[in-house]
Amino acid sequence: MQQQIIFMFVRDPASANWGGLFFVSLLGMSANLLSIKACQLISPPVASILFSLQIVFAYILQSVVMHEVPSDMSIAGATLIIFCAIFVPFEPIVVPRLPGRWTQQIM
Repeated sequence: MQQQIIFMFVRDPASANWGGLFFVSLLGMSANLLSIKACQLISPPVASILFSLQIVFAYILQSVVMHEVPSDMSIAGATLIIFCAIFVPFEPIVVPRLPGRWTQQIM
């Protein structure tokens, strides 16, 4: 019973699978740490754009590799993320042109 609780979807994992699972988790952690280190080396606006576009790239990769079409809601969300990522660099231009009370609320 305890084995079924620990491994909900895998009943009896073979020892060969443990090596593969460990390797995949090690690759995932390495990719995450290298991504964080790379974003520390670039300017903050570019890093925020790259981090926000990761989910869009994941949907594109899912569509191409897995041959799955994202739902309408996913496409709308990805479009919103791309729209916001494009307009983040324009914030220093737009904020000073806002009326006084808007600028005070934003800052």
